[in-house]
Amino acid sequence: MLLALETAVGWQPEIVECFSVSGDSDYGVRVVPSSIEAYETFLKKVLP
Repeated sequence: MLLALETAVGWQPEIVECFSVSGDSDYGVRVVPSSIEAYETFLKKVLP
């Protein structure tokens, strides 16, 4: 699962940091979008 996550976040320029929080599949992701519209697009298309 970790390899899949690393591969997925590597293609997203908005993601500047990703780290394990606790448990088997809990991760924190720091996102820096260029605008609020870009953030909304990221939430709707990348994270589902």
